[in-house]
Amino acid sequence: MRAGDRAPDATGLTTAHGELGLFDLTRGTHFTLLSFGTAPAVDVAPYDVRILHVGARPTGPDDIADTGDRLADAYGATGTTLVLIRPDGYIAMISDAGDVPAVRRYLSAIG
Repeated sequence: MRAGDRAPDATGLTTAHGELGLFDLTRGTHFTLLSFGTAPAVDVAPYDVRILHVGARPTGPDDIADTGDRLADAYGATGTTLVLIRPDGYIAMISDAGDVPAVRRYLSAIG
């Protein structure tokens, strides 16, 4: 996976609202940031970004349990990976190192 690729879907993700697919969670006019494992806290204000935390179990409305590592496998994610998905469903950027400043720079550049 790399920037410009179509974001792959993953089904059967456990959320606080039951099982959903990734496309269900990313639907809308906003960017979506997948934050895997122990990725650092992300502050992307004032941009319209939904941050989804991918971990062992959902404890809040924006948490996803990646049972079976469907998301991690689809995105080649490690414990600190950040994946920014554009509103059109394509990958804007991926940072395996959890580079929050790079995410902010990307969002700033597109205005």
